[in-house]
Amino acid sequence: MKTKILGILGCIVIACFLTGGLYGAQEWEWEGQVNINSAMEATLELLPGVDMETALNIIKFRESNGPFTTIDELKKVKGIDDAVLEQIRPYVSIEKETQLQYRQ
Repeated sequence: MKTKILGILGCIVIACFLTGGLYGAQEWEWEGQVNINSAMEATLELLPGVDMETALNIIKFRESNGPFTTIDELKKVKGIDDAVLEQIRPYVSIEKETQLQYRQ
C-alpha cells in the first residue's frame, strides 16, 4: 500500500514538473499575428483557446471553402465561438504573413 501511494505521489510530482507547475516556471508570451489562410496546425495551436482539433477544423474549413475573407468567418469553424474569437482576434490576420516573436 505504501509503495502504491509513493508511486502515485511520484507521478503527480513528475506531471507538475513537466507542465511547469513546480520550480517557478515562467510563461512565454508571443507577439505578432498568425495568417489563418496559410498557417499550419502547430502554428494555429499557439492561439489562445485553439487546441489541436480546432486547428485542424480551421484547416479543413479553408480547404473546403477557400480562404477566409474576414476574421469573423472563424465563427463558422467548429470549436470557435464568440468568446474564443474575441480572444484570438488580436493575433490573427487574413492578409499579412505569419510573424511571431517570442519574448520572455
